[in-house]
Amino acid sequence: SKMTATQLKGRQKDHEAAENTEKAVVPSAFWRESTFAKPQVSATEYGTVFHRVMQLLDYRKCVSIEGINEEVERLVNAGLLTLEQASVIDTTSIYKFFSSSIGIRLTTAESILREFKFSILEDAKVFEPTLKNEQILLQGVVDCAIIEDDGITVIDFKTDRVTPETLDSVVSQYSDQIAVYGRALSRIYKLPIKEKILYFFKLDQAVTL
Repeated sequence: SKMTATQLKGRQKDHEAAENTEKAVVPSAFWRESTFAKPQVSATEYGTVFHRVMQLLDYRKCVSIEGINEEVERLVNAGLLTLEQASVIDTTSIYKFFSSSIGIRLTTAESILREFKFSILEDAKVFEPTLKNEQILLQGVVDCAIIEDDGITVIDFKTDRVTPETLDSVVSQYSDQIAVYGRALSRIYKLPIKEKILYFFKLDQAVTL
């Protein structure tokens, strides 16, 4: 059987990872197709466009608001974003992210994964204790990860409309999902997981799990 990280509380892109899988372990680069169509977008559409921007930015140039605006302009000129898509992106929140400790690490990291698509066989009893001697095909897409000699830092970008009052509840909803991302990356790269970080752009806040 097959399970996506979305089923543990996730995003449409994890469903995308489940399509047309033929091998047990298939790490690869993954380019998200945007569904943006008009300036007034839904939360889901905004999340899709926002993740696309975070995937394509040159992080080394994101140390200033001017640099981020220039990067967004570059993406438009290259045909990777439309003007309408660019107009709804909150570049201020992106700048605040790259001013944070984890954002600064990304601007200098030597090895970064973005939109990393994976399919991996997992012991089914991890998700359902009654299942013994069974395996499940687990699939998903990791927003971002820093690969270092001593381990991996997993970063999941969130554009949820979260408040300080609802933050703990939302974090608990996503904890299983990011744990799965960590398990998959650790197995693929044969490295320990150093940190698992949820970053909430609506609050400009990182939560380390």
